[in-house]
Amino acid sequence: MIVVSGGFTDKVSGEIQIFRPQNLNCLAKITEKPQSSDETALSQEKYVPARQDNGSQYINIKISDLLKGKVEANPQILSGDIITVLEAQPIYIIGGVANPKQISTRSQMTLSRAIAIAGGVTKDGDGKKITIFRRAGSETKIIEADLEKLKIDQTADIILQAFDIVEVAQTGRNKTKFPPVIKIADTAEKNSANLPLRIID
Repeated sequence: MIVVSGGFTDKVSGEIQIFRPQNLNCLAKITEKPQSSDETALSQEKYVPARQDNGSQYINIKISDLLKGKVEANPQILSGDIITVLEAQPIYIIGGVANPKQISTRSQMTLSRAIAIAGGVTKDGDGKKITIFRRAGSETKIIEADLEKLKIDQTADIILQAFDIVEVAQTGRNKTKFPPVIKIADTAEKNSANLPLRIID
């Protein structure tokens, strides 16, 4: 099913969720005996062979297990199943980096690794002045970091969280006091009314 749908994107979180509705696959037994004693009605009645389910269920699968070929990670898909490949939450890297971008959180993403993914610090960037804007309920927590110190002591590397905004200071620009407003350019994300669905017969 994943291959037919075009495979994974770079926004995949690493997990797949299968929602299996109760009895939607027509495998639940409807009746053991005809409800009418009339012989004419008996000849017209039809039966649906099936299995009675206790209810709907969710099946969670790790993509890493699927890629390793584990049998339990590749279940049979039944009619009516809804397969959702979960998206990773974003982290934003902006400012004095070669390629300001949105990256996805899958495992523990450190500050130094995130900056490396964004192409590293540019000539006009200042790796000693990095600001992390982090959501904390209705408020924003500001964390200051020095990339040069993190290179010396890797144990002090900061683990980033979903929706963190990492800004590398730039020469000639004033330090940002408030969280920057991130504009999402992905039209698929902006148009939330269109669900990314594909129905496979």
